[in-house]
Amino acid sequence: MSDFLPEDYEIPKSPSNYTKFVEDETLRIRILPSGMDNDVVRCYEYFDNRGEKAKPVRSTKEFETTPGIREGDRQKEVWNFKIWNYELEQVQIRSVPQMSIKEAIMGYFKDE
Repeated sequence: MSDFLPEDYEIPKSPSNYTKFVEDETLRIRILPSGMDNDVVRCYEYFDNRGEKAKPVRSTKEFETTPGIREGDRQKEVWNFKIWNYELEQVQIRSVPQMSIKEAIMGYFKDE
């Protein structure tokens, strides 16, 4: 190998502004207040399947029509909020479309 780069060199990964949960991994986070009246930004989302690759379509209001949506699919309400990622030591955004995660968050929110 040449002396251009050290043998153990790895290209650094640039941190994302969005966090993802990885199956079977524990990620320590804290939901942060936004400083606004509403800490959670809710939007509606569905996937338009008319192209080669499905593309997300998002709106802050529920869709009256959902052109290109796969039969049997429906629009989903998605929560978006700021979190502190302890591992990366940075603020990120977390999007939550899953009802089970929303219900767990609501359980913590309602628990005095």
